[in-house]
Amino acid sequence: MSVVRWLLWSPGRAVGAGIALVLVVAILLMLGAYARDWARYRQELAAFEAAGSGDPAAADADGELLDFTIAGPGSPDSGSSAEATSAADDAQLAGSQEAREAATARAQEFVTLWLAGPQYADQASWVADLEPLVSAGVLPYLEVTPREELPDVELAGTRTVEVGPFSGTVSFELSDGSAIEVVLVLDAGADGWLVTDYREVPV
Repeated sequence: MSVVRWLLWSPGRAVGAGIALVLVVAILLMLGAYARDWARYRQELAAFEAAGSGDPAAADADGELLDFTIAGPGSPDSGSSAEATSAADDAQLAGSQEAREAATARAQEFVTLWLAGPQYADQASWVADLEPLVSAGVLPYLEVTPREELPDVELAGTRTVEVGPFSGTVSFELSDGSAIEVVLVLDAGADGWLVTDYREVPV
């Protein structure tokens, strides 16, 4: 009773004691909730580890069996996934190879006709044969190119091929040791690869 009398001796002391009591009760409640959460976490962790080790008796805190299925090299789904990935890689590789071959063929066709310029009877026929192989921006240069000044050489082979999904560069070695570099883009229409630029590389 002496403690109660001491607490109620003044209103301020009573209020302070009440606040202290509320804080103590709140802390105790928080500690209790934390202890319950920690215990549940430990139970779930133990169940997860047991399930991962292949123990058929692994269960969660509610007693229900946990099913952890991980697709690995030996799982039924891993084979189909690996096959799909391999097929996608093969298709991409085949597409890249086809693009290289198509771009190289178009560039070689262009260079062959370009070098044959002096053999044509007139400029218009030469430009007309080259027109399906080039973009519209190249035509004005071909129309004013002096055919008689083109080098009297032949293709000696392919030097480099750098082709991406939509653009590329192919260079050819010429019989005099020089080279010619052809820049191409993949046309969205039915024309396929088109030459957008070309330049001679001196010996």
